[in-house]
Amino acid sequence: MYRQGQLDSLCGVYSVINATKALKPRSSLLNTQELFFLICDHLSQHKKSNRFLIDGITTPNVSSILKSIICPEFNLTYSKPYHRNAEAPLRLLWKTLYTKLNDDTNRVAIISFESWHYAHWTVVRAASHKRLTLFDSSDRKHLNRKSCSTFEVTEETPICFYPTSLFILEHQ
Repeated sequence: MYRQGQLDSLCGVYSVINATKALKPRSSLLNTQELFFLICDHLSQHKKSNRFLIDGITTPNVSSILKSIICPEFNLTYSKPYHRNAEAPLRLLWKTLYTKLNDDTNRVAIISFESWHYAHWTVVRAASHKRLTLFDSSDRKHLNRKSCSTFEVTEETPICFYPTSLFILEHQ
């Protein structure tokens, strides 16, 4: 038996939808399915192929989805604090998440990370000094800081964040 995610790489699409759901929780299933269709249609047109279903989506794809569909439709804004800083250390990335997500409940973050076995997009709802609270399509609830890096995947740090993929979404 196959599970969702084993045949597709749609976690990026789910992260955008889940971020929207976290900020606007009253969306119906029908509206969310329509949003899923709009995003997939947008990606098909802009990528000129449906390979994103298997290959996943990139940071520029997430930017395009947010700019073209999500922000206008849901009255949201987004920022990319490390857009040009791929070398940002974990302490700086974590401080940004802690500061941005804990002083306002109308914000969430989308970020991608790599582990030994896969790359993944997720939604961060809150950050403490020790862990992140997720709203994740794979049902993962937390990531512990001691397991994370922005440099490389190792035995001690099996999760490596990509700082340039950090998006902070908020109500306008």
